[in-house]
Amino acid sequence: MPSQLPTFERARAIVLTYGHNPTAYQILNPGIDLWFGAAGDAVVGYVDRPGVRVVAGNPVCPPKRLAEVSAEFEAATDEPGRRVCYLG
Repeated sequence: MPSQLPTFERARAIVLTYGHNPTAYQILNPGIDLWFGAAGDAVVGYVDRPGVRVVAGNPVCPPKRLAEVSAEFEAATDEPGRRVCYLG
């Protein structure tokens, strides 16, 4: 079960299952923070910068859950003055 794997392996399993573009694989590089959706089938790679969380591409998840996972990630980032920027 992916949610029981160590962080990198968990992210890699999700990327191999749902990654549909080259940007998805970039989140596995060093220096990228990882956030996992509550359902265990989604991962977001991001870098924190002052006032903004920069996301590498789209959330990696089942295509039908993209909007839901994006909203969940944005809610988890909800801090006064902090925004989310999807790049790529």
